[in-house]
Amino acid sequence: MAASDIVLTVLFSILISIGVIGNFLVCLIIAYYRDMRSTMNYLLLNLAFADMLTVLFVSPQYIFIHSFTHPQGTTGDYLCKFITGGNLSWIGGVASVFALVSIAFERYYAVTAPYRQGFITTKTLRIIITSCWIFSILFNCPLFYAIRYDARADYCMEVWPNTVYPKINSLCWFLVVGVIPVLIMGVLYSRVVYSLWIKKDERGERTTQQGVKRVRKKVTKMVIIVSMIYAVCWFPQLTIYLLSYFSPTTSFGGLPYIISVAMVTINSAVNPVIYSLQNERFRKHLKTCVCHVKRRVQPQTDGEQHAKPSVIHADLTQPQQSIRMTPSLPS
Repeated sequence: MAASDIVLTVLFSILISIGVIGNFLVCLIIAYYRDMRSTMNYLLLNLAFADMLTVLFVSPQYIFIHSFTHPQGTTGDYLCKFITGGNLSWIGGVASVFALVSIAFERYYAVTAPYRQGFITTKTLRIIITSCWIFSILFNCPLFYAIRYDARADYCMEVWPNTVYPKINSLCWFLVVGVIPVLIMGVLYSRVVYSLWIKKDERGERTTQQGVKRVRKKVTKMVIIVSMIYAVCWFPQLTIYLLSYFSPTTSFGGLPYIISVAMVTINSAVNPVIYSLQNERFRKHLKTCVCHVKRRVQPQTDGEQHAKPSVIHADLTQPQQSIRMTPSLPS
């Protein structure tokens, strides 16, 4: 294995490990703790699962591809379509952008139309999440058709019947996954920012309303950061993919393409870090989980083993005292 391949393998191994572990913890915390079960957090759980799928199926392309001989023929083609070609990773990527758009709409209505706070019911939430994944799978169907194993290049490649189809497909990716979602999120969040930070309430606000507004500012700031990082990390990949078919004389392979894929991977891996830095409640539950794991793995006496579970139970069941931490408080 060449030195450059070793560097890439180590880099992607680190990113994938961070992404899988971090997003798994996000899913675990939201699913386990009752005070995390809100509409907003369920949308974040959907985003975390999509991010986990994205980073998990990047690994066959840049880690395991060097450790085995890729089969050829029909077997090689199907292996490319479902594992080594990264199609499942792109399904997660498309699902993540629609999860971000859903979050933007949730923030918009929660802040600008609080009287419609419960407009996303459990049934509506299920429809949103299910539609997100169905659309993502359908959107990636052309790639499942086009991906083949190229024995000469020893790599999974897109093979199209003519030059028109790949141009249409790459343009759709650039618009549907890049430009349109970013524009929608930009418009929605600009309205949210105006309502939270710029618009003044002439009647004055009560203490409770100020507490609600502080919480909404924190949550909104967090998801805006996540959305901005998405735009920064995804546009290089989408631009290279578009230009590779509209400007075939220009080479975008090698290092530029690998960097663009690494940026997509970074986007999915960094989101749990943002949640930890920006969300006090998530950070608290994360510390509880880590402490619980440490207690389980460290050698303990019998007395310690009997005493500590009750402490953990008391901590998890203790009602929140701060207004900003109360589960019933609007997010």
